[in-house]
This record gives sequence, C-alpha cells and structure tokens, in this order.
Amino acid sequence: MNNSILISVVKLIAGLLSFILLFSIALFFYSRITGPVALPLWLVNRLAPWESHSQYQWDGMGIVVAYMDNSDELIPGGERVKLKRPFVSRLLKGDRALLVYLPEGYDEKRDDPYPVLYTLHGFGDRCHSWVHSLLPVLEEAIESGTIPPLVVIMPDFSLTGNGLNHEDIPTDGRSGSWYINSNLGRYEDHFFQELVPFIQDHFNVRRDASGTALYGNSMGGYGALYYSMKHPGFAKTVGALYPMADLRYAVDGDRLALYDPNIYQPITTDDPKRVMMDGGVMGMLGVGEDFFIYPVFGANSSSETIWSAKTPIWKRLREVNPADILENNPPDLSAIHYYMIAGDRDEFNFAEHLKRVRPLLQAAGAKVEPENYIIQGMKHSWWLDENNIHKQNIITWLGRMLR
Repeated sequence: MNNSILISVVKLIAGLLSFILLFSIALFFYSRITGPVALPLWLVNRLAPWESHSQYQWDGMGIVVAYMDNSDELIPGGERVKLKRPFVSRLLKGDRALLVYLPEGYDEKRDDPYPVLYTLHGFGDRCHSWVHSLLPVLEEAIESGTIPPLVVIMPDFSLTGNGLNHEDIPTDGRSGSWYINSNLGRYEDHFFQELVPFIQDHFNVRRDASGTALYGNSMGGYGALYYSMKHPGFAKTVGALYPMADLRYAVDGDRLALYDPNIYQPITTDDPKRVMMDGGVMGMLGVGEDFFIYPVFGANSSSETIWSAKTPIWKRLREVNPADILENNPPDLSAIHYYMIAGDRDEFNFAEHLKRVRPLLQAAGAKVEPENYIIQGMKHSWWLDENNIHKQNIITWLGRMLR
C-alpha cells in the first residue's frame, strides 16, 4: 500500500514537471514571436517591490528636515533628522511627506541664497530614497568643492503621498502620480503652486532659474523633462536619469523594440496588456501598461475632471508626452541645459527613447549632455544603489551648472 502511494506521488510530480517544462518551452517560442507576455495584474501587484528601499539612516553633516507623520515607517533615522508635521496640500486634499536637506552650516540669514535642487523620485518609490542614493555623494562633493553648498528638496509624489491607500484612490496609493494634473489629483499644480512657494518662503534659496536645478530618475526623469517643457523659466539645469521620455514610444507596436526612425510609430491604441517592462526569465515575461500607466491615465471617477471618460488613454498620454510636445509644439529651450543618460540593458528600453527625444531637445535649442548618453551594460534603477563614475559625473556637472 505504501509503495503504491509513493509511486502515485512520484508520477504526479513527474507529470507536473513535464507540464511545466512543456509550458515553458511553448512560452519561450511564443515570446520569441510576440515578445514578452504580460503577467496578470494581481500577480504584479503582489510581487511589486513597493518602497523596496527600507527606512534609511542619515548620519551626514547636514540636516534633513522631515515633514512626515510620526507613524510613517519610512522616516529617515538619525540624530540630524528633524521631524515636523507633514506638508498640507489644499490641492491634493491631504498631508504629503516632504524632505528638505540643509547643508552643514546652513545660514537662514545669509545674504547670498543657496542654490536649490528639486528631486523627483521614480514609480513605486518615495522621497526617502534620495537620502540613501544622493545625499552621501552630494556631501562628499560639497566637502571637496566639486559642488557649492545647496538645499535639496525631496517631495513625495506617490498618489497618496504618505505610503498608505485612500478610499478615493482606486489603486494602490503607493503608485506613481506621474507628476501631472490628472483625474486623481492636480499634482503639477501642487508642485508649482504649493510646494515651490512653500520652499521659497521657508528656506533661504535662490528663486532664479540659474540657481535652480530639477533632477529625476525613471518616472521622475519624465517629470523633470515634462516640467522643463511646460515651465521653461523655472530651472536652467535639468537632469533626467533613465527617463520615460516618450510615453507613446513604439516600433511596429512594440515598446521594447530598438528605435528605427523608418518604422517608429507612436501608440494610437489602448491595450492594458501591452508590455512596458521586460520581466526577465529569458525575455518570456513582462509587465504591462495596466500596472504602470492605467492607475493614473485610466482613472475617470474623481473630484478632478482633467480628462473626459470618453478620452482614450493614448490621447491622454499624448497631451503630456515630452516627445509629442517637442514634435508638435516645441517651447524655446535655449536657456536650459540637460543631462540625460540611460543604460543599454534598461528593462524599460528607455535608452531607445533618448535616441528619439535627444535630437528633438536640441532642435528646440536645448544644450544636451553627455555626448555618450547610452551606458553599456547598465540596467534600470542603477542610481538607487550604485556609486559609480556615472553618478560622480552627474554630480560634477550639476556643480558646474550651479556656480
């Protein structure tokens, strides 16, 4: 009897392994024809590394002022972190987390106001990640004289701004807002009408474009590009690291294809399962637009009515797409200097976006650096955990621009 059960179990396991093997082989060949297959949204939400970077300890020489609720698990730790009440947004109808870095020796009454850097984080991240990825390198550069002492503004542009969900947000509140005015909230207006005036009123920072820098990675890189085009007089210095520079990027309908100007055709259809990110596993699996795009651009019911429910998502993308703005109605960008890079192994294919958008920026008068803007072997999100020559080059460039 026991032998019979054992034989049955072995047959069952062998059958399951055979099924998995055959399914994997079929998926492999199918993905070779169609590209990666989008994972189900419920599974992506379960596996997504929301706020993957845990609470950070700040032990630097400057002070980090944390406008955060004391129940927020991601308040940076350390004796030089000063906790204050969250920043209240009337436009977004709630409290928002905000971090402000003040360099060592910060003088509120100094006659010469400090240069100011506004940082925009990526999708699924929050403001605290800059404490780990930027501030230590920045302080080293200040100490060496590579960059002048400056104030760094780190706002939270997740949907809810506090790491929590809210009944008015029909998705995970930690999703990215894309920094735009949408049916989920007036995030662009919040930045320019509430956040910037608050910083200028409460800190000794410069208000001119030459003393202001805008910096972002991934979704934040998109935000930096978009803000610089919509508000070209705000910041003269703009850094966009592996940015989503073309919301409608597609070559023969494929977001992950290499750029070819002869067959490039912006997206003109809606498809929540269109793959935006190579999920690995030998290129067989990916993550679709339903995870990255639809939470914001697919939202219809809200107190805001930026888009009609009848407006297709691809048209919503077109309205705020840097590539479309530069192609159809380019602003005068002759006063702006950009620094844009992306890796050739970027899981979102953003290096290919730059091949299209970089010439359009230059045609609008912008100065764009560096010349070698595609980094060999670099993947997405390298900025968050690496301190390499590319990060050093960016900081050096920033210091040169803000003097």
